[in-house]
Amino acid sequence: MKTKLPKIVIVGLIFSILNLNTLYATVADPVLFETPSINSIGTEYPEANLFFSPQGLAACYGMLTLKSGYSCRMTLSLQKFEKGYWLTQNSWEYTFQSGRVSFTETASCANGIMYRVVLYALIYFGDDFVEVVTTSSSGKYM
Repeated sequence: MKTKLPKIVIVGLIFSILNLNTLYATVADPVLFETPSINSIGTEYPEANLFFSPQGLAACYGMLTLKSGYSCRMTLSLQKFEKGYWLTQNSWEYTFQSGRVSFTETASCANGIMYRVVLYALIYFGDDFVEVVTTSSSGKYM
């Protein structure tokens, strides 16, 4: 006996297949959101910004304020969006003990490509791990 699938099921399957890359990118990349951690324990005001120069350079800026007694191991990454995935082009690591920390790194970028800068910080109180703080900002170089 032959059964006929309802049109809604067929449309859903086609939509799922067409969006498979997007779904995989979302699952594979846990840092897709663009808002900072709201209820941070050891930091305040995490920020990531991305600026482009006319000479084809991406300026990647990261900043956060560590509360008293907290330290962090931080990574700032420049990623480009290609074939449905965010790929890391450059990455810089820092360790800070206290206070307001900020830094800017530059890297070359290509015309017409979507980029984002991701700030990812592991926060410690003494030797004890406390939390992960992350934020990002994106833009297209034209």
